[in-house]
Amino acid sequence: MPFDYESLPYCPVDAADAAAAKRGRRRLSLGQLLMGERSRLTPYPMRLRRNVACDALCSTLVTADDAAVLGRRVRDGYRARLSMDDLPLIMRARTSTRAPYLRGHPLGEPAPGGGGASAAAARDAPPFRLYNHLSFVVYYHDASAPAASSAAAAVEPGGSAPSGAPPRYRVVGFEVAPVSVDHVWAPADGGAARLTTCPVNASTAAPLLLTPASGAAVNVTYTYDVTWRPSEVAWATRWDALTPVSTGRETVQWFAVANSALLSCTLTAVVAVIILRTLKRDVARYAALEALVDGDDGADEFGAAEDYGGWKLLRGDVFRAPAHAARLAALGGCGSQLAVMAAATVLVGILGFLSPSRRGGLLSMLITLWVLSSAAAGYVSARLHKALGGSGRSWLPTALGVALGLPAFTFSVLLFLNGVLWASGSVGATPFAALLALVALWFGATTPLTLAGARLGHRVKAYDFPVRTNQIPRPVPLQPAYLRAPWCHLAVGAVPFACVMIELRYTLDSLWRGDLYGGFFFVTLCFFLLTVVSAECAVVLVYAKLVHEDHRVVWDAFLAPATSGLYVLAYSVAWMVRSPDLGGASVVSDLLFVVYNLLVAVCFGLLTGAVGLVSVLWFMRRIFGAVRSD
Repeated sequence: MPFDYESLPYCPVDAADAAAAKRGRRRLSLGQLLMGERSRLTPYPMRLRRNVACDALCSTLVTADDAAVLGRRVRDGYRARLSMDDLPLIMRARTSTRAPYLRGHPLGEPAPGGGGASAAAARDAPPFRLYNHLSFVVYYHDASAPAASSAAAAVEPGGSAPSGAPPRYRVVGFEVAPVSVDHVWAPADGGAARLTTCPVNASTAAPLLLTPASGAAVNVTYTYDVTWRPSEVAWATRWDALTPVSTGRETVQWFAVANSALLSCTLTAVVAVIILRTLKRDVARYAALEALVDGDDGADEFGAAEDYGGWKLLRGDVFRAPAHAARLAALGGCGSQLAVMAAATVLVGILGFLSPSRRGGLLSMLITLWVLSSAAAGYVSARLHKALGGSGRSWLPTALGVALGLPAFTFSVLLFLNGVLWASGSVGATPFAALLALVALWFGATTPLTLAGARLGHRVKAYDFPVRTNQIPRPVPLQPAYLRAPWCHLAVGAVPFACVMIELRYTLDSLWRGDLYGGFFFVTLCFFLLTVVSAECAVVLVYAKLVHEDHRVVWDAFLAPATSGLYVLAYSVAWMVRSPDLGGASVVSDLLFVVYNLLVAVCFGLLTGAVGLVSVLWFMRRIFGAVRSD
């Protein structure tokens, strides 16, 4: 849950500088607004290639209430995220962590051993060390000079750029090392006070300890250093160093991809055996039995006692319209839209068109894809509606279900979370103008496109199923326990989830811990394997149910892979509980996490369910088309 940087007792920004920055500030994109990003000017003045050594920003009085707020933010692990030239501020990890870099810098750290406070004070408002000194390191690249001369350029404190042609410098790195220093002022010879604790040595400096429970106000002095260092890193590749994949993580990811690929190959082999061997044998058997019934002596090799049973008996019932067919078609349309969005996203990401320097760019692109893919959602829903027995103008309620169903659920979740954030005083609350923009896109773009796509899909010729449907439904025999819902659905749903479990962990780290993520190659592989496995799992389950003469398989084709969303939600909650820096931080934060991941799980289930539904319809047309109809 983000909070405004200016809500903390830091040094204020000069009014003239703030006004100038506001006039020259770029408007935030819709994606940035929805992600809770807000642009603020910091009080740290920096000039190109001019080093600063322990410069005092200001001295401010931190009251007990301010210290209590700071203490809560420190205990909850909040970080201040600064940026320069759209490059995020990073801090090198001090210990072995998930990533070599961490975005932003922590506000402070809990005092070891309670800082000498009483037990009650340590429990209610424990002391903490405030990071009031920031040592910045800015890496720059001389774009106007050859690569060999860039690193040779020395920068002295207060120095200036070399003479001659005007050089061009690019910022390629922005790092910080925060330090807690209990600054001491002493009078100088001229009467002005000076800091005796400068320059700051992080290993020997006495830390600044704040104790909110004492109730006393503390005068805090904020200082900073700036060191400019030349770098051979070009501006075009400056993000490569921020999104590294460690050897251990890459090994785990390759291991997960290999396991998923092995699982996919196994399921592919099973489906191939079903189609190429089992079905071929069954079709030949049924053809011989029909020939036997017609009096063909050439069928004696199969035996007159051959049982005429199995999946072929269902050819007059398997394409019967299921219960609530319109709802199933709408769910399939929503899932197909999400599949198109996911495929386009991984394609754009693997081609390198998603620049990390464009903050909020991913979410803005997803909104654009949501609008553009609405026509595909309407088209698929209308085609499914006709395939599942719909006719006439009954396609309109199905199309409206696609246009209004998932967007209404998503918008309701957004409004609920927006109210929670607004009540908590967080800057993450979406502005009213952004909400109006979403509503305008919803009713002004996506709904008309969905209806247009549905109209087009309805006018296209319906699927020609290979067999006619009987008027009287065939009774379904008692099914084995392992083929009964919901157990068969839960068992099948675990398989697609296993394909993305490892990558889901790193995605959660990136979204909720601020880790920089650069693994679009692995995401692409996982998405491809997820699609294949979801289709094959649904096909295997449906074939098993058909063999046991259960023709009510259309809903199973959707629900079985869709239950993978339940596993995504359960894994996300377990990840939060097992993360000491996230789980239990506050009730509001936990609520935000659970609700956001509930939305992700619903979308994940719709995507895999739609893949399974379309694959099973194709599979049944294939196998029953191979059998001669009576």
